[in-house]
Amino acid sequence: ASATELYRQALSTVSNNIANLNSDGYSRHEITAQENNPVLQGVSYLGTGSNSKGVSRAFDEFATSNIRVANSKVSEQKPLIQYTDRLIDLLGTEKGSLSAGFNRFYSAVAQLSSNPTEEAFRQEFLGAIEFLADRSKSIGAELEQINLEIESTISSEFDELNKLSESLALVNKELAKTSLSKRPPPALLDQRDFLLLEMSKYAALDVDVDSSDRASVKL
Repeated sequence: ASATELYRQALSTVSNNIANLNSDGYSRHEITAQENNPVLQGVSYLGTGSNSKGVSRAFDEFATSNIRVANSKVSEQKPLIQYTDRLIDLLGTEKGSLSAGFNRFYSAVAQLSSNPTEEAFRQEFLGAIEFLADRSKSIGAELEQINLEIESTISSEFDELNKLSESLALVNKELAKTSLSKRPPPALLDQRDFLLLEMSKYAALDVDVDSSDRASVKL
């Protein structure tokens, strides 16, 4: 009877694993079997079957921690590369950089210095000044736009990080209701780890998990 109940629970756990195959943050569950105490009959001890010690998660804290660190590193480098590429495209090309404007300006200055009374050289000098001013304004406007995008992105990410922090606080509150003598619900632990993983996409985290499985986070 105990073996039948054990395998009923095991089949139920397998069914739950299949049903949650594509659920975000879900960790595969496992039933842990434990041998019942044997009984003495005559001169021999006879086995009395087995029972379940409970459901546990197939979870690797070391691997999960490494994934969080990798997420943080990628999130740190991605915008740096993105905006650096935009700055290179803006300032490092012949079409967009100030180099062409300065070259034309200094060339016009040299020509005008050699013959200040030449009308063509004067017009070229004025044209070079206007070209350099227009190019400077254009680059300044582009840099301001990039700055506004960065500020908007940072604000949006902080808002999302705050929402995740509030959700993590609620999960910690539910975990705190679980007695230390009991196993925390696997679903709550999955939620906690999923929230920490999502938070790692926005910031580098220093995560500490206490004996009640509650997580405290330092950014």
